[in-house]
Amino acid sequence: MNNLLLSIVDHQGIPSTDQQIKDEALTFVLAGNLMLSYLSSMQEDIDGILPNGTEPTNKYFTTLVPFSERKGYRLDENA
Repeated sequence: MNNLLLSIVDHQGIPSTDQQIKDEALTFVLAGNLMLSYLSSMQEDIDGILPNGTEPTNKYFTTLVPFSERKGYRLDENA
């Protein structure tokens, strides 16, 4: 990741400043942490709905979608 961040240039070919590189690295760390927290919360919610150890398959889709919408989770229709 270091090499990738150090090789970033803007549209005019100017390399990133040290501060821009630090900001990008911090963004990766924070975004990853938030995503893990979000996924963990979703997993706990799913575990609370489905029978013990049940995989969330299409069979349970109609049960999970209304619950997820009430919780504020959104399905990306473009995915």
